[in-house]
Amino acid sequence: MRNLREAIRQKRLDLWKNKNWLLHHDNAPAHTSLLVRDLLANNNTLMMPQPPYSPDLAPCDFFLFPKLKRPMKGRRYATLDEIKTASKEELKKDFKKCFFEVLRRLEKPLAQVFWIVFDFYLLKKMDQRTCIKFCVKNEIKCSNAFRMLTVAYLEATLDRSNAYRWYKLFSEGQEDVNDEERAGRPSTSTTDEKINEVEKMILAIRRIIVREVAEDLNISIGSCPSIFINDLGMRLVAAKFVPKLLNCDQKQHRMNIANEMLPLCPRRPKFAPEGHNWGLVHHEFLPQGRTVNKEYYLQVMRNLREEIRQKCPDLWKNKNWLLHHDNAPAHTSLLVRDLLDKNNTLMMPQPPYSPEMAPCDFFLFPKLKRPMKGRCYATLDEIKTASKEELKKILKNDFLKCFEDWKNRWHKCIISHGDYFEENKIGIHE
Repeated sequence: MRNLREAIRQKRLDLWKNKNWLLHHDNAPAHTSLLVRDLLANNNTLMMPQPPYSPDLAPCDFFLFPKLKRPMKGRRYATLDEIKTASKEELKKDFKKCFFEVLRRLEKPLAQVFWIVFDFYLLKKMDQRTCIKFCVKNEIKCSNAFRMLTVAYLEATLDRSNAYRWYKLFSEGQEDVNDEERAGRPSTSTTDEKINEVEKMILAIRRIIVREVAEDLNISIGSCPSIFINDLGMRLVAAKFVPKLLNCDQKQHRMNIANEMLPLCPRRPKFAPEGHNWGLVHHEFLPQGRTVNKEYYLQVMRNLREEIRQKCPDLWKNKNWLLHHDNAPAHTSLLVRDLLDKNNTLMMPQPPYSPEMAPCDFFLFPKLKRPMKGRCYATLDEIKTASKEELKKILKNDFLKCFEDWKNRWHKCIISHGDYFEENKIGIHE
């Protein structure tokens, strides 16, 4: 990249001064490495993006490499230097003339660039068929018609067999230049036998996953959803795997807790003062090498209570605050429960196996992970810093929406008679 920039600076000074040039390369690991991207970004180099897995949209693949390889094909070279010399000669031949011709044509808005390339390399096929049809109508011989196509379209010319085939079709009376519709490859996945086997597997094992069905029946993973929805009339019930299949007692327990929670919660919750970030009272990171056991979580609870006492003195005096955590062993240990009972801490119950009714699972963790996804962090401190920044970005309205969503989920739990309801599209007014 440095050599390229220096060559542009020396040979095309006008483009260099005005920064009126674009760089295009594909998505090879070396091209997209952090070192290269930093160099280009620091020098404000304008990049033309390249979609992944798209060699048909890369000029090097559809133009430059074929242009170089075609005249060198079949030759023998004794040394590597001979190959280099021959490559340079080919670059200086027709390529130079064609390249500047392409640049001349592309002196238009960038919005038209893709259309020019698309028209030249894809739509010329239809134009050539029209030309062949014209030659048939004027009784021009097939060999002469093919020679005319070669002169007009150069390397984009149809191969000889295709040109002769279309000449024969038009001679026999065909008028349409488009290909006939094809029946396509017959499906081997959606036969009646396969559909029945899929249905039996699902009825036998309700929690079976798509990959297991595909592997056991030797069908593609993409065919499974089509069989589930179109042939068997099934639908998606949960957006993610549920912890377990709930029995009647567990469903009733979920309903009881939802009915208990609704009267306890105020219509509009109170938040920490603005100077302490809306809703964020306390956070701490697990030290490296430690695990969350009952002793560690007991200290977390003490730290949390102290933070509430300092940041929310009115709530602390009136004991007008509620604590909610899930049913992890450290959270429900005797040590922690004793501390909370001695200090008369009001607890919001959490039904077991119910991540869709825990704000940390449906709101906080996704809110933290989404903006950090795909980033690379060199040290643990960088992760902690990024996490704190994302925590501080959560606004008061976000917490309010979470609280309303939480109450709506209790309503949905009651409507669904205690069963899982995620992605069930249950209306709370039903």
